[in-house]
Parts: sequence; structure tokens; C-alpha cells
Amino acid sequence: MNFEFYGRSNTAEEWLGFLADQLSTRPQQSKLDFPVHLAEGFVSCFEFEKDFFVRIWQFKANQKLVFNSKSFLDQEDFFTITFTTLANTQKHSPFHPPPQDKEEFQFFVENRGSKNINMLLWKGAVSHSKTFEQGDSAVILTILMNKHWLLNNGLIDNSNPKDSLLKLLIDSNPINVNYQPSLQMVDLFEKILNTHTTVSSGRLMLRGRIYEFLAQIFSQLSERNILPKVDKVNASDLQHLVRIEHSMHHDFSKIMTIKGLSIGAGMSESKFKKIFKQVFGKNVHEHYNDCRLEVAKDLIVSGKMTVSEAGNYVGFANLSNFSSAFKKKYGKLPSKI
Repeated sequence: MNFEFYGRSNTAEEWLGFLADQLSTRPQQSKLDFPVHLAEGFVSCFEFEKDFFVRIWQFKANQKLVFNSKSFLDQEDFFTITFTTLANTQKHSPFHPPPQDKEEFQFFVENRGSKNINMLLWKGAVSHSKTFEQGDSAVILTILMNKHWLLNNGLIDNSNPKDSLLKLLIDSNPINVNYQPSLQMVDLFEKILNTHTTVSSGRLMLRGRIYEFLAQIFSQLSERNILPKVDKVNASDLQHLVRIEHSMHHDFSKIMTIKGLSIGAGMSESKFKKIFKQVFGKNVHEHYNDCRLEVAKDLIVSGKMTVSEAGNYVGFANLSNFSSAFKKKYGKLPSKI
């Protein structure tokens, strides 16, 4: 079943109302429940301040659903950041051939059985499509803000052409960002999703958590090495990239090489290195090393492994090399966290 809505409306109530009309239901207290024959779950929309909106989708599709978001061409300075997780017990591909219209793109990257958060950034003047197959369980957090809001909150410097975040946001192509969040980020993400906004303090609590989450995301984005030219990554290449990157967090049984990874992704080495850095913000070796250290840190903090066990698990030859790399990244020895 297909639904259409504009990426941004004047108010949160207007946006929910437009979607509710197509679902033949009515929203209550910023929340819209799906009719059970379509999906089990809901979508919420909030406007915490002028030019700052938040949408939360949580549902399991009971039939194929397609949501088409139309561009709002008068809002060139409006930006969207979307975080998604997607799971499905049925075997199918969420990918579709890239559309010919350069102003549109397909939304999802594969995230089956992974705790990675997929993040997409795009301008409001870009249309997009979200497709969910029957059985898909989706959690989506969408944050919309305009350039004035970013400037007023000191998140971008309009006078500085080298501002990395500004360069990332103003690009006309959607930017795919995929990473394995820290335990702190996962915990905050889950708190946002589980905030009860029907209670008097709920909206205030949700607002604070959204701002904290966004602050951490912008901190990470500002550290990304932005390429001089951002190329559009088609759905097939992105699927292979995400699969390869996922293995970096879970397969430490063999040494990974650029040649081996590029063959696994079905690309030349030069193409693989270029679009890998564009999507993940670092070159392959830097990202893989960070993956190993992040996994090791989470294992140590959670108490699942000792320092030596964690270092050995992620492939460090000895404790000394592991401790040295860990301290370089986190500023302290693994035994001190």
C-alpha cells in the first residue's frame, strides 16, 4: 500500500493529520496508531521549537508499505537526519534499482541482525521513498532542522567555508553514514524510543534526550574527513559496503586486506577505498582499527571479557600493542576504564 506526504509541514499536527487522512484514522496527543491490517505500531511527531521537528516510527508491517515523501522545494535550507534499524525474519531484499530521477533516492540500507544505526542526511528539496516488506520491524528516528536553527545553536559556522559539518549538510546528494554506536549511544537511543510522552514530564524528557543524542552525532560528524566531491552511492554498492563493514565488527578470525575486502564487495580497490571513506568517514584501515577498539572497549566495560581476552578477541598480537592503540584512541589504558 502506498502513502504520500511532504517531508515537512508547518506544524507537527498538520503532518500527522495529512498521514492520518490516508490511513483513515486520527492522531491523539502527537501519536498516530496504524490500523492493524497495515501494521502494528505507531508514528509520533513533535515540534519542540520553531524549525525543529522530531518523528519517531515504531512498527511491524503486516503488508508491504511504501511511504513517498515529497520534496519541499521552498525549503532548500532545511535538513533531515534519519536513524534507522530494521529487522525481518523473512528472506527478501529491501533494495530496489536506483531511480533515474536524480532528485530521488531509495531510503534503506540493509541492517538485518545488526545493532548498527544507519544514518542518512539530506536536504529538504530531495524526494525519497521508504519501503517496508511484510514482516519488517522498523524503528526510525527522524530529526528535521533548518539552517537558522543550526546557526542559532552554534552547530555550524556560516562564515567558515571549511566548516566540515556545513559542507556535509549543504551537499545536494543524500549522504549515507553507517556506524556501530557505543553502548552509551545505544542506551540513549533506546531511552528516546521508550520515553512516555503522555505523562506531563515526558515531552520535556524526550526533548532533552533528543538534544543530547544530536549533540553526540554532530560531534562525530564534525570529525569526519569530508571529501572534496561527494558521489552518489547506488543501492547495490551500498549494500555490499554495509555487509563488508558489518564483518569488521564481527569477524576477527582473519587479517583483512584492501584487496580481499574490495573483491568481497565486487569493486575495484580504488572505487572501494573511495566510497568506503565517503560513507564511513575514514579510510578502511582507520575504520577497521576503530571497529576493533570499539568492540574491545564494549566487551571490557560490559564485563564480558578481561582486558587481555578482549585484546586477543579483536585480533591484537599482544597486550602491549592493544594497550598502546587503546590509549591512543581513548586517552587511557584499557585497564583504567
